[in-house]
Amino acid sequence: MAGLLNRKRTLKRDSGIVVDGFHMIGDALICTNPLYGRGCSTGFWQAHLLANAIRDHGADTTAQSESFLLSVEQNILPWYQASVDSDRGSRAASDGEDDEIAIMKRSILKDGLIPATRSSAIVWRGFMKMMNLLADPSILTEPEISAEIMKVWADRDQRVPEPSLGPTREEMMDHLKLNHVA
Repeated sequence: MAGLLNRKRTLKRDSGIVVDGFHMIGDALICTNPLYGRGCSTGFWQAHLLANAIRDHGADTTAQSESFLLSVEQNILPWYQASVDSDRGSRAASDGEDDEIAIMKRSILKDGLIPATRSSAIVWRGFMKMMNLLADPSILTEPEISAEIMKVWADRDQRVPEPSLGPTREEMMDHLKLNHVA
């Protein structure tokens, strides 16, 4: 979307660590679409993971790197992958290239997850844990949470439509008596 970039880099190849004793963190290692607001948090988290690797492996910089990169893979990459998948889906939707699965996923998000956060404490807690990086995105697939989401989604046609959150751009421009500018 708008040329925003999700990127991950590594100093490890199949043959091993490429640059020994050099550790990248933050956007140098992984950056995601800033829309998600996770850059600083994941950067600090990476710094913490690196500090643990240095503490655990002392002067062995190769072991530090391997340990750090494994920790990043286990703890940070689920967020990176969720960002990549979300942006890919948004791009496909805006380009009119949706498939049935993508359309259903978006429907479950819009008509299941979002309304379920307002009616189910279980879903709300899981969603907030995910949003605050306390649990990775897979928390929403836990049976108890996903069952609640799907129950709300299945009832989507029985609910009163959500009210508009505000005027359209054109309505606001008219209300403010401003000229329309493309």
